[in-house]
Amino acid sequence: MRGSSAAYVLVSLVRVAAQDASCPCITSWATGPYLNSEGGLNVQLYSSMYSYPIDYGLSSCAAHDINLPPYCSADNPPSWCLDSWCYVDASNCAKAYSDAVYFEGLHYSYFTCGSANSFDSWYGVNATGAHPLTDLVGLMHGYVQSISNTLEDSVAEVSTSSACSPPSSCPCTDCAPPSPAWLATPPATTPPMTLGTAAYHQRPGTPVSATDTCLARILTSSFTRIASKESDPNRIGFEYYGSQDLGNYIQWPGMEDCSSYDPRYRPWYAAAAAGPKDVVMVMDTSGSMAGNRESMARQAAKLVVETLTDVDYVNIVRFSSGASSYSPILVQATEANKASLVNWITNNIDASGSTNFRDAFSKTWQVIDATTTSSGCNKVVLFMSDGEPTDWDESDGQSVMVKANSYSPPVHVLTYALGSGADKSVLRSISCKANGVFYATDDNGDLASTMAGYYKVLAPMLKPCVTRWVSYDDTYTGERLLGACLASFEKLSVSDATSCNGGLNGLGDTGDGRVPTLIGVSCVDINLVVPLDVLEAHPEWSEFSAQVEAEMSSCSRVSVTEAQMETLRQQAGSDAVCSIDSAADVCTSSMSVEECAAAVEAATGVPIGVIVGVVVGVIVAVVCGIGYCCYCNRSKNKAPSYPAPRSEQPPRPVQQVAAPQVVQPVVVQQPVVVMAQPVAQQPVAYAQAVPMGSVPMGTAA
Repeated sequence: MRGSSAAYVLVSLVRVAAQDASCPCITSWATGPYLNSEGGLNVQLYSSMYSYPIDYGLSSCAAHDINLPPYCSADNPPSWCLDSWCYVDASNCAKAYSDAVYFEGLHYSYFTCGSANSFDSWYGVNATGAHPLTDLVGLMHGYVQSISNTLEDSVAEVSTSSACSPPSSCPCTDCAPPSPAWLATPPATTPPMTLGTAAYHQRPGTPVSATDTCLARILTSSFTRIASKESDPNRIGFEYYGSQDLGNYIQWPGMEDCSSYDPRYRPWYAAAAAGPKDVVMVMDTSGSMAGNRESMARQAAKLVVETLTDVDYVNIVRFSSGASSYSPILVQATEANKASLVNWITNNIDASGSTNFRDAFSKTWQVIDATTTSSGCNKVVLFMSDGEPTDWDESDGQSVMVKANSYSPPVHVLTYALGSGADKSVLRSISCKANGVFYATDDNGDLASTMAGYYKVLAPMLKPCVTRWVSYDDTYTGERLLGACLASFEKLSVSDATSCNGGLNGLGDTGDGRVPTLIGVSCVDINLVVPLDVLEAHPEWSEFSAQVEAEMSSCSRVSVTEAQMETLRQQAGSDAVCSIDSAADVCTSSMSVEECAAAVEAATGVPIGVIVGVVVGVIVAVVCGIGYCCYCNRSKNKAPSYPAPRSEQPPRPVQQVAAPQVVQPVVVQQPVVVMAQPVAQQPVAYAQAVPMGSVPMGTAA
């Protein structure tokens, strides 16, 4: 809720502090493009224009943003809305300042107005008031939630805008680290210290996304505000965001980066999207996998391993004529164990023998049953094969269904058919029976990215707005960093509340099959506020560490309905939807689409809105079969193609919750895990930066 006017009055008393004489506030505007005919200032953000007061940021230190749209007039506005600052002359300022986002060419400073970063204010020599160290956890929650709220409030509008032009990380003409401390190799001459700018990383070979580029400009503002309040040029710490659509990335501070870095397959991203999890990869190593397929399988398995953090548990089962596993139990995905798994993949994912599905599942259940310590949250089996099973019948499929559902929570079996020789009908049947999703990949497809995207199925199974933490080593400097990360989702409508304000709670309960649509993940390193070694030396470090670990491993599960699973399957492809089997059994050529859909709903419980598209395809297939034009050759086990299932409401996936099923969180015994830092990509710089913050590319492991 927004603070009362009384609270604002109280806060305003703090802002009357005099500005620092070494960096005075400017008192007037240069001639200009910002003035409007009504005596105010034009502030343009993406496609929206706002009018700000003519004295915005001028003459005195004040909380100039209070109540101003779009950020500080919203519910639960960012904390920087209450911070005091002013515009300054960069050539006449001995204090730290940042480039303005709203008005290109201007600069602003919090520090000239006496602002100190939160750690110094709360725990420094001149600290006032009592702040337990765990208050820093709440501070980080506030920062990532304000970024998420901004993303969710903006995505609908920017998706209809023409592409924006944020500063690029490749080439990055405006990128400069805040100080030499950020560089592995310091320059020959010492550059001036700055607060840095953000930069946008467009993955090579991907189309330009108007949504991503415009969100990047918006995030520049948020990132810069936070950095301007909390950062120090010599203290390493990043802010960053990865988009789900194309895997583009923005980071503060921006640094040159032309790599193919994709944030969607990094530990920080998967952790925020899907929480703690148990993952068993079951890999076909039969003779038909020889050559390119064997290489694809290795690559896929390694990429899945890289998505894990040490609150996750993992194992790999390889099968051909028989089956074996990396370990007799699931192992914690620590950095050491992940390195060992990658080495095992290199030496054990090969090609020989037949394709024994029965032994593969037997070994999988054996591993899960022998495990006594795991994430305590969602369980997923990633089953990949390129051929027809040599030992398998209908009773085996039923056994998989019974076994998968015997666990609490149930195991989700995701199946992957690689190449034209894979028995798609069996693999799809397994996923349909075992709470899973089927994926088909051809020999030239991207099996690695498809398998490593398993977290998209798990994301709707957790409540939104849960901060996840990830520890990693900075790629640039080797500094150990700790980031607070949060996933953001599309709202149902522009007027709906954000996910951190209850906007997604209960969605899907009505049986319409909607699930949340992931926009992306954003993170802020606590190192931006205080170095980890300083935190660890604090007498309340154990309490702080315990709260972080509890949040890393917390599991607030929500149940997923069959209708919602069908929506997730439809997103994987038309041949992944399971309702088609029921439709083929109950529908006839004489039925209308509505009659067929009603029959399927009666047989499966899946709402008509989700399956109408499916039954259209089935009826067409039935009619074609009668007229000898059947394109769907059942004898070859090929499922008919059909339009994507339609929802009765706009396809804005929403959070599903059929009686939330909470699993007790498992607290990892060691302190915050060190993840392979958010792959340190240099931040992409954005045009001007207003008093807000940026995202770290180079750091997002």
